[in-house]
Amino acid sequence: MSAASSPDRAASPAAAGAAPRAASGSSAAPAALAEELAVALVDVVADREILCVTGPASTAAVEGAVTARQTTDPGLTAVWVRVGAQRDRSATTRALYTALGLDRRRPRPRILADAEELIAGELRRSARLVVVPDAHRLRTDALELLYGMWAHGAPDRFPLVLAGDAGLDRVLKRPALASLASSVLRHRLPASALNAGS
Repeated sequence: MSAASSPDRAASPAAAGAAPRAASGSSAAPAALAEELAVALVDVVADREILCVTGPASTAAVEGAVTARQTTDPGLTAVWVRVGAQRDRSATTRALYTALGLDRRRPRPRILADAEELIAGELRRSARLVVVPDAHRLRTDALELLYGMWAHGAPDRFPLVLAGDAGLDRVLKRPALASLASSVLRHRLPASALNAGS
């Protein structure tokens, strides 16, 4: 199934003024919901786009979709970026630097911009699926950093998944995040997803 035919896909960012569409199928069975997310993830990885997954148990849902994707594509490497309590640009840079394994090659530069350049270079060199759980907790500058690295990586962008609760939709309405909001594909999990595993 192509990205263009997915019901959870937002309109292309190139379409001026196009607003992301909400996911359909809120009454679908858990298996169908998992399949929808898996299909969306396939498209995002193939096209190196940004997927925003919101709703209850979003991290668990993304973990399941990534695991399923890696079963069919063993070469897919997923990097989980878990930002600590600080949640700002500096904390996100540190988390990215560690998640990509750059700290095993050399100490993280003390100048933030230098560390960010090494991260961007690593993602251009070898694009990996970057997954950020609890993205609704990130501050605006942290989300701007993630978007900037993705946007400026063209044509060698990396696929990015932002997972969070319903608050992430409100966060993306911040004026400073307009460019990010217009670039994401939306996948909203219904309340029933919370009990999908029961």
